[in-house]
Amino acid sequence: MLTVGGNGNNKGAIAGTIIVWALWTLTESGLAAALPPILQKQVATVRVVMVGLVLVLMLLYRPQGIFPEEKIISPEARLGGRSGNDG
Repeated sequence: MLTVGGNGNNKGAIAGTIIVWALWTLTESGLAAALPPILQKQVATVRVVMVGLVLVLMLLYRPQGIFPEEKIISPEARLGGRSGNDG
């Protein structure tokens, strides 16, 4: 879940959790309705494969997650390392 959202901030962790939970929940009812009765026993297996596929695709195409880590630059770094207190 953290992989999907991004591990650099809390927004990513929460978003990844919601996305994976929604995918997990919606695929259960969607697959049960879409698959023929003879394949109903494989719904759980197909659901696990779908969530795994989403994780693999996220790692391949967006390894930093949906909300990547924000770089914070201190004021001293912006000034080239001089803080002005050379006293």
